[in-house]
Amino acid sequence: MPQDRPRLLARCKQMDFPPSLRAVSVLFVDIRGYTALAGRLPPATLTDLLNRYYGATSQILFQHDAVIEFAGDAVMAVFNAPIPREDHERMALVAAVEIQRAVEGLRIPELRVGVGVNAGEGTVGLMTKGEVKDFTVVGDVVNVAARLQAKAEAGEIIACERVIEKGRDLIPGSYAVERASFELKGKDEPCPAFVLKPRGSAR
Repeated sequence: MPQDRPRLLARCKQMDFPPSLRAVSVLFVDIRGYTALAGRLPPATLTDLLNRYYGATSQILFQHDAVIEFAGDAVMAVFNAPIPREDHERMALVAAVEIQRAVEGLRIPELRVGVGVNAGEGTVGLMTKGEVKDFTVVGDVVNVAARLQAKAEAGEIIACERVIEKGRDLIPGSYAVERASFELKGKDEPCPAFVLKPRGSAR
């Protein structure tokens, strides 16, 4: 996290932020082939890889006023809560692109990630988890973001239509943008989305 920014979680806990319905963008990033990677690398090497990955990812997300949660090798980020951002869809898309660039810039051959981004309404705020209160978001917006991320191959970003509509002008020319439709668990109808694929790669 940049030195001049307070910890967002601490700020959340100082605020009266009861759970409420709110428009948000949710981003998931996950290491591809992590299970095999964890079984192949020595513990010290794996720990160093994860620390560098978490550091690069979290720095980018905090720069765009996101709140993050870690779950194993996956990172979830929420935009527009608790810090309001009218451009939260655009910021989530920018963060997705910057994360892919940052991971590539780490020059760790074993480290490749897929990213999913979704926008919609979710219940956000301080929620009780056992004896602990934590800032989080729940709802279909989260589930779809996670499942879009699971469909993304290494180096790819899969984003919902609203995110692309709001931020298409921010997509670098190094990405090909392809309209797609995905069958997602728990959904009766295919989910329309866009795949941002580095030019020169083959899906």
